[in-house]
Amino acid sequence: MEEKSKARVAPNSKESEMMVLGCMLTSINSLNVAADSLDDSDFYYTEHRLIFSSMKMLYKQDKPSDVHLVSEELKRQDKLKAVGGIAYVMTLAQYAGTSAYIEEYVEIVKNKAILRRMIDGCQKVEKDALEGPSDVQAALDEAQSIFYQIGQAANPGVGKLIGEIISGVKTE
Repeated sequence: MEEKSKARVAPNSKESEMMVLGCMLTSINSLNVAADSLDDSDFYYTEHRLIFSSMKMLYKQDKPSDVHLVSEELKRQDKLKAVGGIAYVMTLAQYAGTSAYIEEYVEIVKNKAILRRMIDGCQKVEKDALEGPSDVQAALDEAQSIFYQIGQAANPGVGKLIGEIISGVKTE
């Protein structure tokens, strides 16, 4: 029996991304939670990244984000067609689940983004190692730095570099 090789897809959850965006479109609390917790780079799907970016921009300007306002902003940026038009934005609003679970949806989106960053980091470390670096210790330091930065971005404030402690940058 031969196993069919399964295409490798980067970790993502389209449904969770849709739930986050839908909740943001229909609940001011969800808009606040998601805009404060996520960046557009946390979204795997380009259309979701563009929609979130527009909503976050409106949020930073203290403007509301509903289907009409977000669609107008995307139209202004000439990106409405790229996201699937107003019909897709409306679909997202209808896709909104219980906004009480926004933190759960946000966490799923964040965790998938962290896994993608880990994969990217592994690929960079592998590429560097395969090139046979002359300074192996520097390559190891770079690999550790890549994962330290991913960890710091995922959990800001956890862990300190020795240099930061010695310099007093992050002392308490």
